[in-house]
Amino acid sequence: MGMTHHNGQSSNGQHDADDGLTPQQKAFLAAYALVGTVTGAASASKTRRTTHYLWVKQPEYARAFADAQEEAADRLEAEAITRATEGLRRYKFSRNGEPLKHPLTAEPYYEDVRSDILLIFLLKGLRPEKFGERLEHRGSVPVSISEDDARRLERLAESIDDDFVDMRVR
Repeated sequence: MGMTHHNGQSSNGQHDADDGLTPQQKAFLAAYALVGTVTGAASASKTRRTTHYLWVKQPEYARAFADAQEEAADRLEAEAITRATEGLRRYKFSRNGEPLKHPLTAEPYYEDVRSDILLIFLLKGLRPEKFGERLEHRGSVPVSISEDDARRLERLAESIDDDFVDMRVR
């Protein structure tokens, strides 16, 4: 395997004709899409972390890296959905380390543990209008308005008070 230089070319100078990426860059990006970290991708592709940071300055590599980040995020999102809805299987053991057996089937006893926290985050992301954070401001904020607007606001407030009193009397 040839040495990879900061210009994105391998020591033999070859780029893939269709995307401008070297085989080493492609290996790094494929690994990143799977593991989702620069350190993990560097280790898997036998590339220095610093080399990636030099490559990312190149537009074609930066675009390909953005695609790999999306792919990694999609994988994590799919895993989060699985953990939130199906859960992780956790086998149960006695205090002395023996697997607990189901009383009817004698199969190892387990529970599928779902994550409510992941479910909350997924709902906040997918339906922010319904499950997103709501901010409410209480207090006063100094506002400058014209005398005419101030008189209109006073009349409006009085009419609201009158309507409210009328509603209570009925």
